[in-house]
Amino acid sequence: MDDINTYIFYTFFLLLCLFLSQKIVLKKNFVNKSLEIDFARPSLYVLMLIYSLIIGLRYNVGRDYYGYTEWFKELRHTGRFPVDNDFGFIWLNEFLVHFDFESYALFIVLAFLQILFLLLFLKRIPFLRAWYFYFFFTSLLFFISMNAMRQTLAFLIFAYCLQLFYDKKYYHTLFIAILAFSIHKTVIVPFILLPFLRVEWFKSVKSQLVLLFLSVFVLPAFFTILLDFATPFINLLGYNYYIENLDYMKEITDENKRGEGLAIFLFFFVDLFIILFYEKLKTAFQELYFVKFYNLYFIGLMLSRIFAENFILSRIADYFISFRIIILSFLMFYIFNSSKIQKNKIIKAIAILTCFVMLLFYYKAIYNNAGDIAPFQFIFNHD
Repeated sequence: MDDINTYIFYTFFLLLCLFLSQKIVLKKNFVNKSLEIDFARPSLYVLMLIYSLIIGLRYNVGRDYYGYTEWFKELRHTGRFPVDNDFGFIWLNEFLVHFDFESYALFIVLAFLQILFLLLFLKRIPFLRAWYFYFFFTSLLFFISMNAMRQTLAFLIFAYCLQLFYDKKYYHTLFIAILAFSIHKTVIVPFILLPFLRVEWFKSVKSQLVLLFLSVFVLPAFFTILLDFATPFINLLGYNYYIENLDYMKEITDENKRGEGLAIFLFFFVDLFIILFYEKLKTAFQELYFVKFYNLYFIGLMLSRIFAENFILSRIADYFISFRIIILSFLMFYIFNSSKIQKNKIIKAIAILTCFVMLLFYYKAIYNNAGDIAPFQFIFNHD
């Protein structure tokens, strides 16, 4: 991709979101005396509005764009949604068609819900907001959110529900979980694990290092056996299409993985860096859902590598590995704010280098046009 305007846009948008995230007003929670995002202040809604409109008014950016637009138009012309899909998504399309909205309204609504639940997720951990936005972009979840829009929304809803559940707000959790399920039914997989996250699943750093090594070099060889085991579950979820069309789906997966040579080494190092700091992070952030987030992240660390060659199972693994962003945010906050680390120039240099390479990874994805995210165009520049 040699369109300089696209590089400028994605750089500007990253910096804008970082800037606006830091302008969000915080308030004191009088129950636990901690700071949290104040949802009553306009600074928050400036970020939400800008994000929703910029992402919602894009034109032909992301692989979901064409399909969603065509489905919307066919629903408008025939009165029937053209494919079997999750009921909440169909209802949203029908609602917008009923009130005579254009197809871009669908993308605005989905982008708004994504940024809303992202900020709700960060409400109790606002000190991480700038780091989270940085890694949201540079880990490419931002690009994924324009290619797997419904699943990204379902993930962000689940991440927020995790906090509600462990705050013992069970009715709220159930209601919002139904919303997530109606958008993308595969979200049931992480929800099944929700009651069991209180336990620390991966206590030993040594065992974590062994599992990381196995996940990278050994376990992917057993993928075929695991796929046979998972097929009945995929059929139950209604995604047997992917099993029946593995060759075609592998082509899509390979296309999504352009430039992954860098990703393999980068994320192996990132995961290794995180594991080596596990004990310190657990001690520092044990009251902030850290162990629960870490359990999910470490499952993703393994599954994302085991299922890397299969489209549907790798997308299920995305629910877990996406927690790498919050864990990495904890790590960077700790390194740059802990008095114990401040004097360790080597650790800080490694952290800075990691952040820089993540930024290069972001630009490499743009260069490779990963997931058809380039060139970035707005709908009002086209008929």
